[in-house]
Amino acid sequence: MPARMVVVGLALCLVPGAARAEAPRTFGKSSAQILAMGSEKWMDYQGTKAGQSTGAMTEGMEAYRGALRWRNDGLSRRSKAAGRVGKLRGHLVELTRGLVEIGSYRTGGGTIWANIGAGALSASEEVLYPLLGGPAKKPRSKPHTTAEVKRALEELRQLTETRSREPDVTPAAHAEALKSFDRVRKSWAETEKIAATFDRAGSDNILGFCLEQIRTAHGDS
Repeated sequence: MPARMVVVGLALCLVPGAARAEAPRTFGKSSAQILAMGSEKWMDYQGTKAGQSTGAMTEGMEAYRGALRWRNDGLSRRSKAAGRVGKLRGHLVELTRGLVEIGSYRTGGGTIWANIGAGALSASEEVLYPLLGGPAKKPRSKPHTTAEVKRALEELRQLTETRSREPDVTPAAHAEALKSFDRVRKSWAETEKIAATFDRAGSDNILGFCLEQIRTAHGDS
């Protein structure tokens, strides 16, 4: 598949409702029940129903993200941070989309990037949960700085340029990757502003999420 088609296809996979006409299947489980199961048990259960294909796994992650969104939307109705968190959610989604497209471009594509994107979007909802007043279940992220994120982004830009010189890359595919990088940079700029309005724990978790996704696009483990 041409690189540009891979990038466009994966972008659609990350747009709610664009990858398929219907919402991801939950096999009779409510959002509350899915959350009570936890991600690992949910994916095991979902796998027995939908199978173990990449597409089925992506659908399972999307369903778990839907349950997380349901929980966060409930909290937002009584949270003073709802407006900021709503804007942050949009920027993190756009950041994730762009980084998945760049990662796919850099590695030559592959359906694994649909899994990576779906997992990252679920993780972004986990980041939003304590910002809305939910108890933080995961350990606090180690301290991070915006300079650290900016360095990682610059490294990614350089890696993207290096990829353009490889023989299997077309000018059109590279142009699409540069567009994705521009969107990522703009989303990060807005994310940085919002992160600064939260306490250190919230800011560290937001920056930690951004760093993790950027490093994934680098090709780091």
